[in-house]
Amino acid sequence: MQFIRILFFSLTVLATYCLCGETCYSENPAEIESCCQAEQPFFEVMPPDVAFNTPSSFSDREGEKGMSLAPCLPSVNDEGQERIDRIEGVLCFPTGAVLHAVIQYMVHSFTNSLGQTFVLIPPGAFNMGSPEDEPGRDDDETLHQVTITKPYLLQTTEVTQAQWEAVMRYNPSLFAGCSDCPVESISWDEIQEFIRRMNVRGEGTYRLPTEAEWEYACRGGATAMFPWGDEADCSKANYGNYWSKECEGINPGRTMKVGSFPPNAWGLYDMAGNVWERCQDWYDSKYPTEPVMDPAGPSAGTERVDRGGAWNYWARGCRSANRAKSEAHLRTPLLGFRLAWEPSALPHCIWLKPVP
Repeated sequence: MQFIRILFFSLTVLATYCLCGETCYSENPAEIESCCQAEQPFFEVMPPDVAFNTPSSFSDREGEKGMSLAPCLPSVNDEGQERIDRIEGVLCFPTGAVLHAVIQYMVHSFTNSLGQTFVLIPPGAFNMGSPEDEPGRDDDETLHQVTITKPYLLQTTEVTQAQWEAVMRYNPSLFAGCSDCPVESISWDEIQEFIRRMNVRGEGTYRLPTEAEWEYACRGGATAMFPWGDEADCSKANYGNYWSKECEGINPGRTMKVGSFPPNAWGLYDMAGNVWERCQDWYDSKYPTEPVMDPAGPSAGTERVDRGGAWNYWARGCRSANRAKSEAHLRTPLLGFRLAWEPSALPHCIWLKPVP
């Protein structure tokens, strides 16, 4: 499985590990199998900078038994690292354990068989919405604190026409003939069928990001109005040439190849402009005022949330807090999407390969 290969790569590249629990290292396959069958205590594996700056265990999540990092800290030294580099071994996990910890600390990026690349979005808290004095602000942007509790991976670009056609066998885009431009003119139901087909490819679980996940990733840890700062800039995103004339003569008045502009701080391209991006949530004009965790929007509605602005629109639509909405049946050359991804399962045992 491609996911397993990614874990192998990540484990070898991290170079230094923090190990807790009894070791299951062995060059004897029978001993390794016995270790896994016995479900020995799992290890916590992470880069040393995380290990030395994390005061408590990250593995005690969702009721799963974990261990404190305190006993680990003395074990990260040159002698221990030299031993790890020399041998080949295996990590044994209780079934289903520490999935999100593994995503957060091992899988920093993933490229699937279509060539779609996903990067890690770490958990954290941010202020969603906009301050009342932000230029271009709308009434549905009430500022409130949101905590994203689990890591996930987000596609670095919008889904392209080539990627769509490889799965769906047709290209509905108005601006067809540009394989690396975002697919557009697709309905909500068509996007869901694309995701369904992606999810039977055996490469993990794909979905649309929630609105909160989208804005959190768009901001990339910053608080500015746009992904790049507080000033509108036609050289930073494809917007402003059709209904708006702000970027006429600079931007082309249609979609452009994904990745034509610099990425944000987390390596995501075109979070502003090019096409609006569908989110998973139903639209609700009223945000909560109190802090929330992992919001997913209302359970029902008549319109879905769209984010990010588009090639035809004003700069205010490219603000990180800006919200739009559309009915599920709508097909327009202004609207596309990008995917979120998570591994669907962990192997029961993960091999540790020695660093070359």
